[in-house]
This record gives sequence, C-alpha cells and structure tokens, in this order.
Amino acid sequence: MFRTLLAFLCFHCFLIWVLSDCGCNKGLDRQLSELETPTENKNEIPVCKQNKKDGSHYRDYYPEDPSMSLIPAGNYLIGTDKPHFESDGEGPERLVKLTEFYIDKFEVSNAEFNNFVEETNYTTEAEIFGDSFLFKTLLTPEMQEKYVDYRVVSAPWWFKVKKISWRNPHGLKNNINDLWEHPVVHVSWNDAVAYCKWAGKRLPTEAEWEVACRGGKKRKLFPWGNKLKPHGKH
Repeated sequence: MFRTLLAFLCFHCFLIWVLSDCGCNKGLDRQLSELETPTENKNEIPVCKQNKKDGSHYRDYYPEDPSMSLIPAGNYLIGTDKPHFESDGEGPERLVKLTEFYIDKFEVSNAEFNNFVEETNYTTEAEIFGDSFLFKTLLTPEMQEKYVDYRVVSAPWWFKVKKISWRNPHGLKNNINDLWEHPVVHVSWNDAVAYCKWAGKRLPTEAEWEVACRGGKKRKLFPWGNKLKPHGKH
C-alpha cells in the first residue's frame, strides 16, 4: 500500500509540463547541471518513500487518516478519444489496472511547503533560474507587451516572468503573507519529488491522478462533468 501525495494544482502540473516539454521564444535552454538539487546521488533518491513500520503498510497503522482518501483497486478508463489539445497527450482512451492507494484530499499549502523549506534549506528551481510562468490574465497590458517574446510557443497565454517563485507567486509586489493556506505554486517536478521525499510520500502516477480526480465518473472531461463552465460557472 502506498501513501500517495496529491501534490499540486492541475494548474501547476501544466506549468511543469511547460518547463519540461516546451520552449519559449527566448531564454529557456536549461540544463540539469544548473540545478542546485539535494546533494544525494539522484539515482539513489526514491520517488516513493513508504512509511513502513514493522513490515506493515501505511493503511495498517493510519487506518482513518481524515486528510487522505482510499482509491480502491480496479480497472479504470483514462484518457479520451476527443482531446481538446492533441499536444497534451490525453488520448487515446485506454484501460488501466491499479492497485488501491491513498491520496491526499487537499493540495500542499504554502505553509506546509514553507515547513519543508525551513527544515531542509531547499531552494526551488524557479528561485535558482530566476523566473517562472504566469497566466496572461495576471499580467497588465504593459507587462504582456514587455514579455511578449517570452511566451510559451505552443501555449502563448503563458508568459515567462523574472523573479517569480512560490514566495512571490504573482510578482515581487505580492507575497504569500496572506496566502499561507493556499496551494503552493511555481514548483517543478523535481521540487515536488523533494517535498514528497521529505514528507515520506510520493507523487501519484498520471493514471492514479486521473482516476482520483474523476471521482468515480466515467468518460467525463472534468470531475464535475463534461462542460468547463456548467450553468456559466467554473
């Protein structure tokens, strides 16, 4: 039995995909050697760290953790034959077999991530690189014009902006002082894995994530149904 961590918002999962799979018009050539990752050998850091006790699995000694949900084992349909964006790799629809697992009910908050950073002195990749991505609606027209050449080619509504990180999620004029209970953003896959290792958890697989988010529904685009804005509401 794995204790699986629902780590970050779907919103930021897209940012992680952007960082790894897309390029901006300028300045997005980043090599792994640039990263100030933990000093341990990367090959020796397990993505999944189980909380085992005397040979027991997580379920045996945390049977009623109110912060987690048990997803039963079974065969599940994931993906779709009618993807909105082909490049997202959401197709085709396929059948997967999963063992049961636990997943956190809530995203990792800024407060929780701050505890990790303070205890480990960890530096996120956005802080190392000196920039991250913002959605265009978070930028003024002047800022959009300034960073027009720093958009993601395949998703031009994302702008690479300097000095954005989890500490300043919307820019230097904003911080997280009033956002401690909000989900942490501007963290990469490597940052997420490091957090999970510290917490004794792991990231869900793509199939686990999708099955959990579907909430038992079949062939639905969203957890609530097929419409992005049912009754005009997101």
